[in-house]
Amino acid sequence: MRPLARTLPAALVLIAVLAAAGCTKATVAAPTEAPPIDAIEAAVEKLSEGFDYMGAYETDQWADNVDGAELPGEKKLAISRSSSDGSVTATAETIRIGNELWLRYEGIPDMPEGWGHLAASASSFVKETRTMGPSTWLPALVAQIVEAERVGTMRYEGVLDFEAVDEARTGLPEYQTRSLDDDDEVAFRAVLDVNGNIKSFRYELEGGPAGTLTVDFIFSGHGAPRDIVPPSGSMTELTFDTVTDWMFGGLDD
Repeated sequence: MRPLARTLPAALVLIAVLAAAGCTKATVAAPTEAPPIDAIEAAVEKLSEGFDYMGAYETDQWADNVDGAELPGEKKLAISRSSSDGSVTATAETIRIGNELWLRYEGIPDMPEGWGHLAASASSFVKETRTMGPSTWLPALVAQIVEAERVGTMRYEGVLDFEAVDEARTGLPEYQTRSLDDDDEVAFRAVLDVNGNIKSFRYELEGGPAGTLTVDFIFSGHGAPRDIVPPSGSMTELTFDTVTDWMFGGLDD
């Protein structure tokens, strides 16, 4: 992997289009007396019931913050992501409902205003992008835990084999995975709630000049009634062939 290289607007362009609904699993209870790895895996499987989340990707030099909601069983996902390098702050929003995708940016010079919508071509478009929903990438990380121990009530720490995780299912945008030093085993921390749901998950990766990259997500509202609906207002209808031109200002509304 290569040294950290930060280009904020380009990074958010990637983030905005790299969204797809994750795979789901049957609901499984997570008894507190279960072995640590079993308890964590069972908690993550319960994400199929739907959840809200807040996440942060942080180094000494920059930070990305994420807010979102996911309904894996209905293939619905909403993400709002703000990125700042200390001088520029920009936001990308993505909504995925089935095979439809909506995209919007704020604070990025020369980028389009308003929503862009991918419909008929969204299915093929999504297949060619990486998965961003926690219901997919978190189980992929947990599946590579090599050791874990209980360090408190419903609190666990351990090590996972990061190199064994599919690069598209690490929870990291592509520009971040390309900027990290090689990592094999990385430390993680997981906290469950009293109902056996995943409450938080954190791991750290060594980077280049920017230092350690900390990925820290908090989950809430497991199984609570909610919906994810299309955005309102004017929008540009896009196809797989025109979405890139639209993003870089070469397509008229």
